[in-house]
Amino acid sequence: MTFFAKVSFYGKDASLLPHQATLNPNVLLYGEVIGFASWLMDKDWLLTLIKVTKSGSAQTADQTSFVGGRPKLPPSCPLPTCKLCGEIQSFFFQVAFPEIHPWAGRTLAVFQCTSCWKNSYHVPLICREIFPTMTTNSLLPGDDIPDDLLDLVQIRHRFLVFPTAEGVVRGDYPERVRYRPISFELAFARESTTKSKIGGQPGWIGGDDEFPGKYMGQPLIFLMQWRGEFQFKLTADAPPPYGELPEFQDTREYLLCLGNQVYFFGNDTDGKSNIYLCDQRV
Repeated sequence: MTFFAKVSFYGKDASLLPHQATLNPNVLLYGEVIGFASWLMDKDWLLTLIKVTKSGSAQTADQTSFVGGRPKLPPSCPLPTCKLCGEIQSFFFQVAFPEIHPWAGRTLAVFQCTSCWKNSYHVPLICREIFPTMTTNSLLPGDDIPDDLLDLVQIRHRFLVFPTAEGVVRGDYPERVRYRPISFELAFARESTTKSKIGGQPGWIGGDDEFPGKYMGQPLIFLMQWRGEFQFKLTADAPPPYGELPEFQDTREYLLCLGNQVYFFGNDTDGKSNIYLCDQRV
């Protein structure tokens, strides 16, 4: 990947405010970035790389983008449960979209059930096997998504979108994945990348474009991607993944969508934020 400028910073609230940018004379300063932001976004050159830190620091209430620990959700939001087994889903990560993103001020929190397993549900799959009323066996790249389906397809997964300012650390969640804060690197690139990132263009594996069509009559935009094979390390007392399968009993990490590369798309309809996920095998 070729960068022609970048800004590194550590954003506790992930808002990309000017005072959070690292003043590095070798990179473009943040004030200059804002002036070019809309122009760069039109050309799909602007993106934010996601960096998961290795520190074992304690979770703090002001951090809004992180892996593991306890999610920051609105107090009125129930913890997601699996529609197959009824257990509370495991919290994997959440990202507060930055100021330059179309969803600025909103947070995406990602959950997946780690208590049960069924092959057809390893990702939120839209197919005739699960939804018999579909007219085709599965969606093809560019196909429109059937109306009112994106909530129904979240069976072993849940993707919560909410105003970042409304999130509070949820003490009622049983922590399972070790907490690791996320830092960000604002970057400009004319080439794609498969690294975890916000914005820009999807970094498809092998160049296989799976950009979806419309949902509820509206186009979806690319929100972010999470790199494949990322290991979500477990806390000491967390249950192993898919507890009923003996081959996983000694595993001390969770994999999101079997460790595949995952891509998040979204749109807004009738005041509601919709999320579509697709994955590609690494």
